[in-house]
Amino acid sequence: MDGTEVAEAVDRGRQALVAGRYEEARACFERALESEESAEALDGLGHAARWLADPDAARVARERAYRLYRDRGERERAADVALWLGEDARIVYGDATVAAGWYARSHTLLEGLEDSCVRGWLAVREGDRALLEDGDATVALAESERAIEIGRLHGDSNLEHTGRALRGLAAVALGDVAEGMRELDAASTAAIAGELGATDAGRVWCCLIFACERVRDVQRASEWCATVKRRAEELQNRQLFGYCRSHYASILTASGEWEEAERELAAAADDFAMAAPGVAHEADLALAELRRRQGRSDEARAICERHPSHHQSLLCAAELAWDRGDAARADELLARRNRRLPQRVVDSELPGLDLAVRVGVAIGDLDAARTAAARIDELAATDVSRAAAAYARGICAASRDAGNARRCLEDAIDGWTAAGMPFESARARVALARYLRADGREADADDEVDAAQATLEAVGSKIAVAEMDMPLAAPSSPADRELTAREVEILRHVADGLSDNEIAKRLVLSPHTVHRHVANIRTKLRQPSRAAAAVYAAREGLI
Repeated sequence: MDGTEVAEAVDRGRQALVAGRYEEARACFERALESEESAEALDGLGHAARWLADPDAARVARERAYRLYRDRGERERAADVALWLGEDARIVYGDATVAAGWYARSHTLLEGLEDSCVRGWLAVREGDRALLEDGDATVALAESERAIEIGRLHGDSNLEHTGRALRGLAAVALGDVAEGMRELDAASTAAIAGELGATDAGRVWCCLIFACERVRDVQRASEWCATVKRRAEELQNRQLFGYCRSHYASILTASGEWEEAERELAAAADDFAMAAPGVAHEADLALAELRRRQGRSDEARAICERHPSHHQSLLCAAELAWDRGDAARADELLARRNRRLPQRVVDSELPGLDLAVRVGVAIGDLDAARTAAARIDELAATDVSRAAAAYARGICAASRDAGNARRCLEDAIDGWTAAGMPFESARARVALARYLRADGREADADDEVDAAQATLEAVGSKIAVAEMDMPLAAPSSPADRELTAREVEILRHVADGLSDNEIAKRLVLSPHTVHRHVANIRTKLRQPSRAAAAVYAAREGLI
């Protein structure tokens, strides 16, 4: 090939990259390199090999391209390759120190030059890293603004819309849900309209799914996920698809579609293992939350122990402590997790606030619980978040206004049921059953307990209603739970699995008397069912 033919091969390779035809691109660049070694062909080969899940070949090609650009004095192009070498070090090899070094080198090479698109892409990468790894949405927001400004200045729609997607995700993380989602919808539509290259379109869509996951916007996610999944499959971009799949699986987990979530997480784990092992924890931690909801707590705990200091792992570990009835430990783990995040993120992240409300009520810190509940109310911009706000108000109101608590919990049940959130719906039913029981409405309480148990069983959860949200069932003082000798005797028989009629025969009492005693026991212990009362009493040493 002569010089003109080499240049034409490189140009065809670049066009194939933009279209997502990575095999074709790689072939073009390799043909060009057969005739002569050039930085341009090596640079392109690095991109093609990376998206074809051949990261070692990508690194070799990029390191050679970097040296050639640098030796030619083309600092901007060298800075661009340094940026990608840093990205690969972080995502593929899990080497944060090497990644930071390449990012710093990119900054150094750009010093004294006018703002270019390379500087904008560096802002995108650093904002993305801050948000996904450190949970720092404030840094992500600032970096996204810079990327948008540079993209608009240079007419680079890929950079501008990718920056807008990052800005939307950061805004959602900081509590501005309506504006953030509007920005994400707009950027995603631009991607559908063909205004972005294949890979950058996929990045935009993954930002949208991630945002939906954060605020549990199941409806918006379901409307976009089919498009994202189809496009990612067309691209066969294993790293990109892994990100999308792990966040998509989290939405499926919240929706109770657990079998499909399992399949997506297994596929995401394979994608990450092949193309981006440095960020494989994305799928791993999503699986931990699925296992927790399924009642497979030992498996969930083992996953969290593999990532002991990750903020998402700490939140799951706090929920696991809550599930086993240890509100104090849940409070410690939640506080530890929150210290790792900027306060604006802590104040705007729905799952953490939801747990903060429950923990505050359980440990008697009602001021903290009500503050968190008020913040959820401020963030309520979707049907799901409005249901979460109603639940939080109900939990906080329970000790001082049972009637208002009941109404709020009913609203939460209705909202979560309509949104297709079975786990949360069951949780609200369990809470409602306790207050109906305390109001003497035994039959209504039994109906809520039965509905909650049926909901959990329908999605395949092994969690028993008797064990759900145990810290909220604890009486406020030892005196509140004092049982008579007869009640203790009856409760022991309940724990042995005897029915009211069987207990009545054994103790020579009427079934009505036994039923009344059981109702009194449940009221004193604030438990939703006979089984729950027996489990609680055994755990607390009352029988």
